[in-house]
Amino acid sequence: MMRGASTVLFEKDGTLHQRYTVKTLIVWGLSLAASAGLHFGAQAIGAEEVVRPITLSIGLSLLGEAITCGWRGQQTGIPFAVKDSGRRGDDIGDRLSGIFDSAG
Repeated sequence: MMRGASTVLFEKDGTLHQRYTVKTLIVWGLSLAASAGLHFGAQAIGAEEVVRPITLSIGLSLLGEAITCGWRGQQTGIPFAVKDSGRRGDDIGDRLSGIFDSAG
């Protein structure tokens, strides 16, 4: 979530965009160091490889970033995507809006 809070959100061509910053890279580095520390700590106490999956850690950090950026993006009022009148079905921006409206 800290990584998502460290990004810059801005409008470009009528839609919301995200840019990483130096703070984001610092948070990434700290997260990597913490993950490595947990990995080697678990290895030192004899934990099996299957109980310390690095992919789960990466996935959870990306989920936290997506939730944070999505919530922040919703607060700006800038559309996530431009509606395409030629497509069938609803727009992903509308679905995300519904999720974040009900959460906050």
